[in-house]
Amino acid sequence: RGETLVPQDGKSVYKSIGDPPAVKNPRGVAVAPDGAIVVCDSWSHRVLRYPPPRGPNSMEAPTVLAGIANSWGNSASKLAFPSAAAFAADGALLVADTNNHRVQ
Repeated sequence: RGETLVPQDGKSVYKSIGDPPAVKNPRGVAVAPDGAIVVCDSWSHRVLRYPPPRGPNSMEAPTVLAGIANSWGNSASKLAFPSAAAFAADGALLVADTNNHRVQ
């Protein structure tokens, strides 16, 4: 496609710990039924949702759908290196929580 859909805004991802627009080692990407883009931000241990793009260079800041930035663990609210995302037939988001050996 030739476009950067998830911007880094010229920031070093190493120094952008917890900064919502920056992603560190993005893995799985899924498109939600409403057109939103969901990204597994693996090294930040979270899943981000970017609103549906309204055109070229119109990406808005994401919201955190799952996980807690830079805080991994095995409790229900935490992820450990999420690597893939998909939507079930009912619209529920499924996340491969890699280092916890589970799908949430």
